[in-house]
Amino acid sequence: IDEVVNIIKTSPETKIAKERLMKKFSLSEVQAQAILDMKLSQLTSLERDKLEREYVELIKEIEKLTSILASREAILEVIKEELLEIKKKYGDERRTRIIPQEEEELTVHDLIKEEDVVVTITHRGWVKRIPLSTYRRQGRGGVGVLGMAQGKDDFVDKVFIASTHDNLLIFTSKGKCYKLPVHELPEGSRVSKGRPVSNLLSMEKDEKIRGVIPIRDFGEGEAVLVTKRGTIKKVAIKDFKNAHRGGIIAQGIREGDELIDAEIILPHQEIMLITRKGQVIRFSTDEVRTMGRNAEGVRGVKLRGGDEVVSVVVVEEDGYLLFVTEKGYGKKVSLEEFRRTGRGGLGVIGIKVSEKTGDVAGAGEIKPGDGVMIITTGGQIIRLAGDSISVQHRASRGVRLITLKGDDRVSDVEVIRKREELQLSLFE
Repeated sequence: IDEVVNIIKTSPETKIAKERLMKKFSLSEVQAQAILDMKLSQLTSLERDKLEREYVELIKEIEKLTSILASREAILEVIKEELLEIKKKYGDERRTRIIPQEEEELTVHDLIKEEDVVVTITHRGWVKRIPLSTYRRQGRGGVGVLGMAQGKDDFVDKVFIASTHDNLLIFTSKGKCYKLPVHELPEGSRVSKGRPVSNLLSMEKDEKIRGVIPIRDFGEGEAVLVTKRGTIKKVAIKDFKNAHRGGIIAQGIREGDELIDAEIILPHQEIMLITRKGQVIRFSTDEVRTMGRNAEGVRGVKLRGGDEVVSVVVVEEDGYLLFVTEKGYGKKVSLEEFRRTGRGGLGVIGIKVSEKTGDVAGAGEIKPGDGVMIITTGGQIIRLAGDSISVQHRASRGVRLITLKGDDRVSDVEVIRKREELQLSLFE
């Protein structure tokens, strides 16, 4: 203290005194100014003792804080103590309520507009989807609108209705099954060609599409698979859940045979097999046991020489069986005329075919109010009101349904349910 007083006394001005104090005692400018601001009364013995005690306490506090900062455990303990003190002083009951909410995960279907489309596939495997409203309905015997552009050696071979939220189970002539989402099919117009299925699936060059099942839920349903030689088998739909673009085995196929169709069935439903020569056999699906994917199946119908199965119809309820021949003739026959027989027989005549009518091109169950879509090898598509087609007996040949030009022939037939007919927006 004496030295501090001496520095102050001998300094000509306050600024110099401050500088000397800072230099002598290594003080900051603030500390030196605090000394100069002190009153002389604070230099008494009592005040000196007070300052010395304060100095010692500050040194201890510095050592304590330095020790805490050097230890992570000590820091956490201090934080804990301070938080508990804050909780004790300011804590109260929560005034807000937290309500848990599950996050909704978006799926591909959430981003895809759902609509019904017409899917067409040509004999050589070109595919596309078209909004159902594109097609217009025509009167019986009309020429129709061009359904798809094609070359001289190609024609529309398959047509069906599906939703953009469905998956397609595609069954081929070699007994394989592929899975393909409908929304991934190329969208086109009535005159566009589409894209080769080979660009979408890993199919072999000589593999042909024979059956297509639009499906959304791989639940407990079953399907029947039929070959042209009359072999039939039943398989669980869930067995195809893991089908992919590379394909999996759906049915064992013998040499010289091939798969011609695949249909969804329900328990206790009846099934009808229609042959190219007009024979029909009807039996319960309960007569066909469920088999694994690799199984060949059992005999569904006994065929005469030169005949083969062309269509499979799963009977839903009383209605009619529609026949359409290669040369455009057709008719409806009441399902009551086809008695139920045992699996494996010859069946009964369903339509009388001749050189004039040509063999059966396709058949399907039809009900009042349903429509019919007929596809030709030339790419024409005719929409008919099912009610305009006459009802005849089994042994008749039918009437002309579609006017064909030159060598054009009917290649496929699709029954469109009344629900789908109501969605059409273009009529003629």
